[in-house]
Amino acid sequence: MDQPGPGAFTFSLDPVTGLRDSAQSTSRNSANVSMDIGMPLQIFGRDFRNTFRITQQRQNFPQQFNIVDVQTGAVTETRVFAATYQTAIDWTPDFTVPSLGHNKFNLSPSISLQNVDPGPFWVASERTNGRLVHQSKRPAFGIGATPTLYARFPGFGPWSAIRHSITPSLTYSWAPRRDVSDEYLLALGRTRHGSFTNLQQNNLTFGLNQLFQAKLRQKNDSNPDAAKKIDLLSLNFTPLTYDFERAKGHTATAGFTTETWGYSLRSDLLPGFDFSSNYSLFLGSTLSDTAEFKPYLTNIAASFRISRDQNPFAALTRLFGRAVPEAQASPSPGTDQVRQRPDSTQLSMIAAQPVAGSSRAGDRFIVPPTEGWRASFSFTRSSPRPPKPGGNVIDFDPVARCSQVAGANAFLLDACVQQQRAFPTNDTPVTSGTAGGPVYRIPPTTSINADIAFNLTPRWATHWTTTYDVQTHQFASQIVQLQRDLHDWRALFGFTQSPNGNFAFTFTISLKAEPDIKFDYNRATVRSGSF
Repeated sequence: MDQPGPGAFTFSLDPVTGLRDSAQSTSRNSANVSMDIGMPLQIFGRDFRNTFRITQQRQNFPQQFNIVDVQTGAVTETRVFAATYQTAIDWTPDFTVPSLGHNKFNLSPSISLQNVDPGPFWVASERTNGRLVHQSKRPAFGIGATPTLYARFPGFGPWSAIRHSITPSLTYSWAPRRDVSDEYLLALGRTRHGSFTNLQQNNLTFGLNQLFQAKLRQKNDSNPDAAKKIDLLSLNFTPLTYDFERAKGHTATAGFTTETWGYSLRSDLLPGFDFSSNYSLFLGSTLSDTAEFKPYLTNIAASFRISRDQNPFAALTRLFGRAVPEAQASPSPGTDQVRQRPDSTQLSMIAAQPVAGSSRAGDRFIVPPTEGWRASFSFTRSSPRPPKPGGNVIDFDPVARCSQVAGANAFLLDACVQQQRAFPTNDTPVTSGTAGGPVYRIPPTTSINADIAFNLTPRWATHWTTTYDVQTHQFASQIVQLQRDLHDWRALFGFTQSPNGNFAFTFTISLKAEPDIKFDYNRATVRSGSF
């Protein structure tokens, strides 16, 4: 893995001069294993569920850590571990409590046995020399309410009525105070100084969902309940949790235990439209009183799909009573072969063809549906919160990452940087589960993706996919697909321009009844797997 950080190279000393003689790139590997075991039981007719989760992580590369004193939180030393690992075993029992019957507020009590610390129950790491240590369990009691409030408004235009529904969720939970041992905090690299771990729990969680719904007018109002309903606007918010015990003796914002918050919205007036946004609420961990309340926008995602029959104009036209052609129920015999997807044998064959810059070769040969035209667009912006200045901070930008593998080769460095910028969200830094390790400063990424498919003629189908990098103001990739139906034969044309500037052209013609009877032509600047 080409992750930047200390220990990327090992150096040897000349036995005569004592000077640095040569450098050798180190091998970096990371492994993750997880297993879940569920054990449902019934006691006196009530469900009693036990869930065990086992995870193992190992990072076989050097990392630098700040060793802190468990009591004072002071940094006692800085140490470089050749490898780090963590084994975590968590046990989560859950009891089903009888509901309070049917009521307007949907009241429901809960009883659980939870960990005092948010971490796993058993944990072993390089700090404990592989020995498992555990924390404590404590009972937690709660009650929740999820009422639904309605408001009805008179309709207008194509709508006979509009309904606004609000569904708040309110949950209160209480748990007694329990202690966490020093050896458990040591295993995770944590400290008691400024920690909220040993406090009593006094939580209040609040969530909110809203829905504006409209009922369409119909010519025959004899059965108004049968009228079609559409969602004008659906708005959902991430729940927030506030702990009154944490707020005692601190600022009011110290009571918030939720580190991230976001919302999402959608509407049937814009078919295929979805929007979501997320914020990081605190600079630092909410497990410590040093966390600073400073909301920061971390993610924006929006997607929009449009087609001949699903678009805003068709939706509005239907609302106002005009006829709009519906999607074809089934393809006509003349174009059936163009619309169908290649069979599994042919997909396996074309997936093995070389494509420049990407190992996902066969994707470009999957022929899209061709009942009319369709297009989808998506916008994604990811901007992880920058860490506090100073300390053990490593830049995770494309140039720093690619320098690990390209070295002084300018060609490989440029190609690697283009590849990283084209798929910036596929990889995230591999970090240790122990506190005090390196933190990464990740640059923001913004990309626009487009996917367009349409029919040139009844027997020609085309598909175009592209990605535009807003940060570098250039197209990251281009994929063009063409398929021609030739009665008993199928011809496939594919052109791919990879993020590093390489390209590939592939032509395949094969017999539909026997795909092994075929002719292939491939031309690429760099074959798959060369870089």
